[in-house]
Amino acid sequence: HARERVNKLAADDLVGEILVVVDSPGGTVAGTHDLYAAIARATKIKRVTAVVEDLAASAAYWAIAGASEIVLNPTGEVGSIGVFVVLADASRMFEKLGVDVLVIRSGRHKGTGTLGTKVTAEDIEQLQAVVDEHGRHFLAAVAHGRRMTAERVNDFADGRILVGNQAKAAGLVDRIATIETVLAETTARNGHLMFA
Repeated sequence: HARERVNKLAADDLVGEILVVVDSPGGTVAGTHDLYAAIARATKIKRVTAVVEDLAASAAYWAIAGASEIVLNPTGEVGSIGVFVVLADASRMFEKLGVDVLVIRSGRHKGTGTLGTKVTAEDIEQLQAVVDEHGRHFLAAVAHGRRMTAERVNDFADGRILVGNQAKAAGLVDRIATIETVLAETTARNGHLMFA
């Protein structure tokens, strides 16, 4: 896991600083806050630079928001701050096919969204509460990691992607540079590079 690797590198006295290279559209919430927290903790011990080669969106951006510095290549993209859940109501299609989908559950929300079941207003309300809670954690991580107010982060927490200088002007990255530049700077500061 990336989190375990960051923790080990942070604890290793032979490691002068950590580079986290990112090129990802994001993914699920699961594990993202833990990776963010590991990177943020590591910055208290040594410099952690996140280098975005092309894309750090959604969960990928959340994970690196706590880095000491975020560097983006000139045409790189960051952002997509927000959380979503996709829920398909295919119950009418199943009805037309003559298929009844039954969910035997131990609690009224267990099995919410099972394909073929009717999506109710209560289902939507319950899932919206989950999305809102994850969204609050995401915004708080970006605000803390990027040293911004929650209101400032909220200006960009609408799912949009920012490119290069747009991202820098918004404060989502610290500077624009290529990975080659960052590697040369890191080598100059530390005398050598070790890839792990």
